[in-house]
Amino acid sequence: YAVGNISGLGEWSPEHAELLSPDGPYPTWTRRVALPPDTDIEWKCIKRLEAGDTSQVLQWEPGDNNRFRTPASGDAGQQIGTF
Repeated sequence: YAVGNISGLGEWSPEHAELLSPDGPYPTWTRRVALPPDTDIEWKCIKRLEAGDTSQVLQWEPGDNNRFRTPASGDAGQQIGTF
């Protein structure tokens, strides 16, 4: 899952995080997310429970938050998080 500081990434709420999909050789996972223009984004990858208490995070991506600023228009490009 990807979770972050904007509503499209769950506003740091694990139960509202965006589910990533396998894409390529393990462990590559992806997701396209609509982001607001001209906005500072912070996010992390998480591993969380799939059923039951979906707010329970099993693992947070280590280190500082991933950060970038979306452009005023167009595509923000690929952003990468790692475990």
